[in-house]
Amino acid sequence: MSSIIIVVALAVMSPVSAGAEDAQKPCCFTNPSFAGTCQVIPDEETTCDDVLAYLNNPNSFGRVYCLKTKVRGGWKKIECDGEQARSCTGADDAQVQEVAAALP
Repeated sequence: MSSIIIVVALAVMSPVSAGAEDAQKPCCFTNPSFAGTCQVIPDEETTCDDVLAYLNNPNSFGRVYCLKTKVRGGWKKIECDGEQARSCTGADDAQVQEVAAALP
């Protein structure tokens, strides 16, 4: 009985897995056919490697990464460099309204 409690305690106290930790950090990608750097903040179920695989898969569709780019293939993961990165997760409603109001 005490060995079961120890195993459960160790499982609860173990650090977060690398995949879950990676999912909380922004990922940055570059592609010669994409202007600038693309930054993605993955959700809990997605890693940076998952996003990279999606961007490099010529048959992928249905996700909104890198400003809805249709560029597939040639993406490379790079270190995120602060303000130079563009958000690839899309704009929220307030951002869309702000941009729309500025249009002639």
